[in-house]
Amino acid sequence: KEKHVRFEVRDRLAIFAGPDLRNMGNLYTRLESARGLKEFFTLTDLRMRLLRPALGGTYVQRENLYKYFYAIS
Repeated sequence: KEKHVRFEVRDRLAIFAGPDLRNMGNLYTRLESARGLKEFFTLTDLRMRLLRPALGGTYVQRENLYKYFYAIS
């Protein structure tokens, strides 16, 4: 069972880029010019807890689990 985490920002983006997000140029222009707007869209101090490591079905020794790093993209 794969689980996905979603961070819904579409409603925030739609305020400036339109409901279909077609006017992204307007959003980018405003991000550069409006004070505080970039912070409105920025996620900081994101904390996640993995219930189990994403090993892809392979066996890994317990001491090696401390060496796993995950990237968010």
